[in-house]
Amino acid sequence: RGRDVVRYTVADVKRWATEVGLEAAAFNECLDSERHKAEGGEEGLLLLGASHEQRQQHREAAEAYERAAERAQSLVEAHLSAAIGLMRSGAAKEKSSYAKASDHAARSVEIMPDLPEAWLTQAAVRIEWGAAHAENSAATIRAVVEEDLPKALALNPESAEAWCLLGVALILPSPEWKEPDGAKAVDAFTRAL
Repeated sequence: RGRDVVRYTVADVKRWATEVGLEAAAFNECLDSERHKAEGGEEGLLLLGASHEQRQQHREAAEAYERAAERAQSLVEAHLSAAIGLMRSGAAKEKSSYAKASDHAARSVEIMPDLPEAWLTQAAVRIEWGAAHAENSAATIRAVVEEDLPKALALNPESAEAWCLLGVALILPSPEWKEPDGAKAVDAFTRAL
């Protein structure tokens, strides 16, 4: 439909460079060295973030994605990647970093409300925060179960990731909201399969 997010890895870029006839060894060495990273625009920062992710350098990846989002505030890929990068780095468990991850996820929903991945990312950020901070979990988990995942599933009813996240949200303890709902969680996990 022309509105989907396209994700690519450093390996993809290296393969494409070879396919268009670039000298693979020289191109790969240049890309891996990151010597031109300061010159790149938001696309370069997205590529840099992907390079860091490939090396399991999640904080550095999140920083590159955040810089891309600052440069191009309507670039949904930058916001989604920044939110995910902050979660992968473990930083989303810290209040200030969670606020950043949450802002990036919310911005991606604002930019493309018909993109299931935007709603899924927002749900994942909220689940991570709710699981780490019991005092905030009731409202957080309620938002995931009642807002984020129903919207993601309305856009893509076959999303295994959305069904799986719903199952996780339903089994998280939240004394202020209700007891975990095992039967609905099992149903959601089953639909994920």
